[in-house]
Amino acid sequence: MELQKNNTYNFGNVNVDGGNFIVGNVVNSVLNVDNHITQIETEIEEKADEEDKKNLKEILEEAKEIMENIKNNGVIEKRKGFFKKLTEHANKYGWFYAEIVNLIGTAVLTKIG
Repeated sequence: MELQKNNTYNFGNVNVDGGNFIVGNVVNSVLNVDNHITQIETEIEEKADEEDKKNLKEILEEAKEIMENIKNNGVIEKRKGFFKKLTEHANKYGWFYAEIVNLIGTAVLTKIG
């Protein structure tokens, strides 16, 4: 990435397959969360062990409920059970943990923006 005059950035070639690429600040951007959720569902099917798929899908559904609550009410309620379940899978499925944190963070940033 090269900084040019007038705060213009040259990123060269950027490939963001199925993800979000934001230039500027996150607060003023529009993110396609539904696309991201579909991508996570696909990754669960491809990467998770059969015995873990159901639990990961349940955690994803609960994350979607949390996001809806943030979007509709601006409230993040305590859910100790949710974070306990999420962290139980963090070592084995670090990618999943990161995706859920990303989804909830996106919901918060969208709400405060």
